[in-house]
Amino acid sequence: MSLVCAPTDERYAHCLVVFSVIVIISATMLIQSLREYAQEEKTRPTLESNVDIEPGDKRVTLVTCTNLAMPGIN
Repeated sequence: MSLVCAPTDERYAHCLVVFSVIVIISATMLIQSLREYAQEEKTRPTLESNVDIEPGDKRVTLVTCTNLAMPGIN
């Protein structure tokens, strides 16, 4: 007994239900992941909040270049 979805087959409804459940679960997991990522982004310290920049400070260029080259790495 193979589970093949064909429009004329009575198993078509079962396939549709299984597919729908998989899509709903995947969407829920994706939304949860995006919420967690957004929460991490809110709590991540920014350059302005954790570095005191003095006029003429040469560290600014290094930090800015690093931040642009690797945006996901602290």
